[in-house]
Amino acid sequence: MALFRRQGFEPCQIERELARPASTMSRELKRNSNQDESYRLGSTEGRYFYRRPRDRILDQNPDLAAFIRERLQDSWTPEQVSGR
Repeated sequence: MALFRRQGFEPCQIERELARPASTMSRELKRNSNQDESYRLGSTEGRYFYRRPRDRILDQNPDLAAFIRERLQDSWTPEQVSGR
């Protein structure tokens, strides 16, 4: 897509070349274009890593996950567990 943008293609032209909906191309360009409205592959990868979902706290801390699971099995409410 970056190559097409450098060549001056509009989203609808890129859409035809890549067989993708024009709305997808527009969204991608809006989401990942630089301030000067250029579109570079290196910049898009950096933005992806910034926006991607992160690991959940419970996935990172098995002791905390076990604590929460035990308290909920002991009929604690979620509010009681979070208060701890």
